[in-house]
Amino acid sequence: MDHKLYLIILLIACFNTFAFGNLDSDKEKFQDYKIISNIIDQGIDLVLDDKIEEGHVMFKKALKLAGEKNYKELIPIIIISQSRLYALEDRHQEGLNVLLSIKKFYTDNPDDPYAGDYYEYLGHTYLKLGNLSLALDAFKITENIRNKTEPAKNWRTYNGLADIYQQLNNPKLAEEYAVKSKRLAKMQNSKKIWADIRNDMAFNEKDGTIAILSSENISTKFALYHLRNKNFIYGIGIFALALTVAFLYIVLMQRNKLNKEITLKNEIISKSLE
Repeated sequence: MDHKLYLIILLIACFNTFAFGNLDSDKEKFQDYKIISNIIDQGIDLVLDDKIEEGHVMFKKALKLAGEKNYKELIPIIIISQSRLYALEDRHQEGLNVLLSIKKFYTDNPDDPYAGDYYEYLGHTYLKLGNLSLALDAFKITENIRNKTEPAKNWRTYNGLADIYQQLNNPKLAEEYAVKSKRLAKMQNSKKIWADIRNDMAFNEKDGTIAILSSENISTKFALYHLRNKNFIYGIGIFALALTVAFLYIVLMQRNKLNKEITLKNEIISKSLE
């Protein structure tokens, strides 16, 4: 169930971002989008309760409503979501059927925000069905799209290509893409770590201090410690604060140096992926 939950959360997040990111002032359209999103949400609840077929019914209901209202921009993303549900059940041929039903949309709209995801899912579906040639074609299209729009996501693309070449008995290319996938994923993780540090060290206008030392932040940390062990809250809080101040001094001294190193590192990694 954890694997299902992970993929389905991605599914609804993807749908909501697409649906509500392009609303105009039309109240009727707003309400329709809201209804469709709620239907999808109900379908996900059913799936999480292992009521798979009932979940499919809700997805089809959402798809039908989008069609009746002629919301052509919603139909592809609903179908992509539905294909992920089929993938969770290992019903890959049915997943392929629904994905192929919207292929023309992405052929005609290669700059659509979800074109990269579409071809990635298509590639994975072909891979599961053993059609390595078409899987390879799909992942190559994914790579080209993401190189232009969201290169960070290509760690997933390279992982898929590594799987394909492994099955094609080409260990050299399989290893090459596996390394590229791992390297790019590591780069994204490094960026997140440094972004977290940057956020923690940012000047807080509200408190006139560093974000990690803001009164709001400290209050939250103390509350959490109190819930865990009220007998040691003050000792732990003071100790944590002392460590933070020491860490702050070091980070502030190194900040400019770190920024330069991060920039240089990303340039080197990017060049190595070309």
